[in-house]
Amino acid sequence: AHKIASDPLAGWGIESKGYRRHPFMVYLLFVEQLIFGIKPVGYFLVNFLLHFFNSLLVMRLARSLKAAPSACFLAALLFLCSSSFYSILIKLTGTMEILGLSCFLLAILAWTECLRGHFRSYWKVVVFQTLSLLTCEVAMVFPLIMLYLACFTYPRGKVRSQMLWRFVTPI
Repeated sequence: AHKIASDPLAGWGIESKGYRRHPFMVYLLFVEQLIFGIKPVGYFLVNFLLHFFNSLLVMRLARSLKAAPSACFLAALLFLCSSSFYSILIKLTGTMEILGLSCFLLAILAWTECLRGHFRSYWKVVVFQTLSLLTCEVAMVFPLIMLYLACFTYPRGKVRSQMLWRFVTPI
């Protein structure tokens, strides 16, 4: 772990002994190591702030899917208090999952903007999805979520087919 935190290019290196290549996360660990050194409080603070940011993204995503304001707040609160993320918050290696989820949620939010007709947001989809892939493997399901949201948003017909071929197929 010390080699990863001290070498910003280690994330692009060869996989060995269980070490997986996640360059974006390695850069975050590198910056954290420069700022906090070996004091774990800073790392935990970064993880908590990222988790709090993710809960705000969940609320914004629920709002973009036209949920009632109270349901949006409840979704964010449940996400924030979720016991599954507490295990990630208390270990330093959880940064990968939390950061990957941040990028993943930002990509989904950008995709909902595309579905509302803001096609210039597509570059945000590509950037955040790429960052998510460079952080954590869970981002591999993103095209399935894009497909589901496109089918959920558009009724059957030519418009849905055009959206799927134009935006979902390339990803």
